[in-house]
Order: sequence, then C-alpha cells, then structure tokens
Amino acid sequence: MKDIKPAILLFIIFTIICGGIYPALVTGIAHAVFPNQAKGSFITDKSGKVPADLVQASASGLDPHITTESARLQVPRVAKARGVSEDLLIRAVAQATEGRQLGFLGEPRVNVLELNLSLNSMR
Repeated sequence: MKDIKPAILLFIIFTIICGGIYPALVTGIAHAVFPNQAKGSFITDKSGKVPADLVQASASGLDPHITTESARLQVPRVAKARGVSEDLLIRAVAQATEGRQLGFLGEPRVNVLELNLSLNSMR
C-alpha cells in the first residue's frame, strides 16, 4: 500500500500537467503569437474564405465527415448538380448531421456518405 500512494499521486499530477496545463499553455501561446492561424485554417479564393476541410482529406483519407459550415457552402452547387431544390438539400444535410460525440466532444459534423446515400435514394 505504501508503494501505491506515490504512484497514484504521480499519475494524478502528470494527468493534470500533461492533460490540462500543457495543452492550455500551448493553446494560449498559439493564440497570442499566431491569432489568425490558431482559430482554424481557411483558404481564400476569389469569392472569400473556403474551409480547409473542403480542399484537404483526413489523415487516413477515409473520414466521411465535413463540417456543417462546409456542407452549407456546397448546397447551391450540389443542388444544381443533382437537379434538386436547395430546400430539399438543406433538409437532407440536417438529417445527415451528427451531433457531438458523447454530447460534448468535437463539433457537429455532416456524414457525407450517409447524405449521398440519402440523396441517391430520392431519385
């Protein structure tokens, strides 16, 4: 029992340092030194800002999700290409939108595979 107390105490201390203090410190420094870059990657074109997830793949290349903002930006183009109304596509995007994992992890995202399958079944 004597050996377990220091081990548990060190585990708690390192968890707080490595899981809380260090990430908060690095994020704070990033926001102070690189305020625009720390808020997310945006690529600009002639019409304005384009979210980075529209022009790059996930690390594995298998992630079927995009942000809800990216999906909304593509609604007019996809509606025209598929020959459906924008209102119908907006509703389909809303149905394919998944919430945060466990209610608090990550951001809401659109499952593109599910959305495409849903749109294909509407034909």
